[in-house]
Amino acid sequence: MNHLSSYLKSHRIVGKRINVSLYPTLANEIPDDTLVIESVFKDEELDKINEYCAPYLSEFGVTAFSETLGDMLVCVGVENEKKGFIYYFDMDFGCFKLDDSIEKFVSKLI
Repeated sequence: MNHLSSYLKSHRIVGKRINVSLYPTLANEIPDDTLVIESVFKDEELDKINEYCAPYLSEFGVTAFSETLGDMLVCVGVENEKKGFIYYFDMDFGCFKLDDSIEKFVSKLI
């Protein structure tokens, strides 16, 4: 997570929005047009947050690094075939792949 944390800090994504229309699978499932990134979890918070979220996230092979308005999560894949991919997790709608890399994901934020 060190590369991810330093990359996110340098790109200041808090307050930026995810354009849901860029992700058709997600757009077909949730009512929102955009998702506001409310926070990026601090390194010292990650273990505690991911331990708390493990019952929800472990089946998808992802770990949370950020939160959107409404308490939903932006995650990174940590298992083999998902490693490094970026996902959006919504308690009501499930887990959706957004991009193949953090760089691609950040470049699409508005």
